[in-house]
Amino acid sequence: MRSPRQLWRDAGPGGFFTLNIIVGGNVLTALAHPLLLGEILIRSVMSLFDDGASSFFTKPFIELYLATIAAGYLTTVVIGLMGLAKRGLLAEAWVLILTPIYWVCLSIAAWRAFYQFLAEPYRWEKTEHGLARHSRMAKVSGNQEAGGQSFKGSA
Repeated sequence: MRSPRQLWRDAGPGGFFTLNIIVGGNVLTALAHPLLLGEILIRSVMSLFDDGASSFFTKPFIELYLATIAAGYLTTVVIGLMGLAKRGLLAEAWVLILTPIYWVCLSIAAWRAFYQFLAEPYRWEKTEHGLARHSRMAKVSGNQEAGGQSFKGSA
């Protein structure tokens, strides 16, 4: 956010906080995802080897973890379906089966970005968007290949 005061004036307090909660929530969700999966995996394995342990689903917070992950996957699929429908590409909806893999990759990227933010705060990895065959930008520019560049500079 380059101009928080300007955003406050333009969007008002409600818009300002809504934007920050949505953007911040997405980042925190990506960072929390592997922690939730790890907790579920550890508790599952522990319940397999500990005969005296109570059922996996009676442990505290497990229901919340499972509901949180399921809600995240479901909202990703619904938003994906909406976008595909809007572009007339519902035949490509099969790719949404890969949502759990997408979330793992998103988490890896978020943790990598967090590390880079702490260790290399002036590194900038720029991604060129709109280069997919189905992108509106690709049709305008005539560029059909995806690509990205990594820039490293100092401030």
